[in-house]
Amino acid sequence: MADEETYSLIFSSLKHPIRRKILRMLRDDELTFSQILEILAIDSGHLSYHLENLGDLITHSSDGKYMLSSFGMAAVRLMSGVEEHGTPKASKHKNRMNASFRIFSIILAVVLLLVSLYSANLTTRIDQPFLDLPRTFASSSSQPFEFNLTLVYGNSESRISEPNGFLIVTHELANTINEWVRYPLILDFEFNKTYNIAVTVRDPSNHVVNAGPLQGDGGNFGVGLGAYMSQNGTYQVEIENANNDWLYGNMTLHVRYEIFQRPLFYYGLAGVITTSLYPMIVLLVWLWTKKSTS
Repeated sequence: MADEETYSLIFSSLKHPIRRKILRMLRDDELTFSQILEILAIDSGHLSYHLENLGDLITHSSDGKYMLSSFGMAAVRLMSGVEEHGTPKASKHKNRMNASFRIFSIILAVVLLLVSLYSANLTTRIDQPFLDLPRTFASSSSQPFEFNLTLVYGNSESRISEPNGFLIVTHELANTINEWVRYPLILDFEFNKTYNIAVTVRDPSNHVVNAGPLQGDGGNFGVGLGAYMSQNGTYQVEIENANNDWLYGNMTLHVRYEIFQRPLFYYGLAGVITTSLYPMIVLLVWLWTKKSTS
């Protein structure tokens, strides 16, 4: 074999990881085809291809085993010298680069996930008046003050007073996953003297919300009932007077209009989906790298 062909064969073999492994194995011992196949854990056709491409770097012993030729020994010495002087530094540097990249990518994925979750749940609130419904108030300890508040969904908005309460006709709430509306109830009172009352609200599903006992020296005061008009039907408001005599005054029922929005919801959702694909991307990169080095 000419020198140029020999060097070309040696260097091409040193570039391939499997052929380097075969040369190292044969440096230590003579091996059969089956032994090499078992150690490398590859298919026989793949091994035959690499053995054939090693050419004059390997030969057969008298008992048919594979062994290094004089060219193969020179290739192993050359490989050992290169690894001793240059490869470890390059390999260590490459390993450090790969480890840094993996750590950085994991940190980046965690940060993106946290930002995405925050964005998906970030909620803004707009609160504004909707209705102010005034009523006169008179109640004794044995006669609670009661009135109805009926919500009806229609094509237009109107407010109609009734003898026993109020009728509200408004557009149906079009709530979505990133925007919804609710109507909280607030009561303002003005009594002629010291008061001691309790307020009960029943929604159309007969769910009860209680506010009280409420006590004071009269004058103006307001209380949020913790109740919301969120469904079609009649809401019953009952004000119980715990005083020993009649209590008179004015009352205004305020219906507020609250709009809740998640302006970054879909951006956050896209980020969550992207970060959830991160493990799959890492697996595909690993499989591709493993295949390219085999």
